[in-house]
Amino acid sequence: LFSPLVFQTSGRAYFQKQSMLKINEEIVDSANGDKITLKSNSNVKNGLKTTKFDEDGAPLQDFTVIENGIFKKRWNDVRYSEYNKEEHTGNFANIEIGTGNISMDEFTDDEETIYYVMSFSSFSPDPISGTFGGEIRHGYEVSKNGIIPVKGGSVSGSINESFKNIYLSKEKVLRGEYLGPKAVKFKSLNITGE
Repeated sequence: LFSPLVFQTSGRAYFQKQSMLKINEEIVDSANGDKITLKSNSNVKNGLKTTKFDEDGAPLQDFTVIENGIFKKRWNDVRYSEYNKEEHTGNFANIEIGTGNISMDEFTDDEETIYYVMSFSSFSPDPISGTFGGEIRHGYEVSKNGIIPVKGGSVSGSINESFKNIYLSKEKVLRGEYLGPKAVKFKSLNITGE
């Protein structure tokens, strides 16, 4: 889900004129929900990309590229630091996303129906456009009438629109190279299926 932001903050995306982000500007216009903080963390215990050196043999450093919804720093591997004449940060390591202020239990406190997607058959975020979509393999419809299992529908959206109203759980989880909120709530996504 957050991998398009990793690409969009890269020196490669900037050099190839594929980045929609600008330094010291908000990543999403008119955001009402939680503000995203995105870090490269090479020191996460048991993280899939925990290492001292990147693929080019350069020492890795931890750095923040997005802070409270503002694009702060572009990351560059050896090649793109030369092309862009910018600081060499090393490749992006583990993706660390800052957590929010509410618990997962509070996601369901209001009267609205929510869809809690546990897993996707496939999930394909586009790093250039920021659009994403995936088929629901396993999930639940949670409403005041109870909990109903769902599967087979699809979810789609775009970072620019859906991240305007994103809410991050305060619970944290490590999955592969991802360290961040255990759950993410969107106020508006396209959901299809029966």
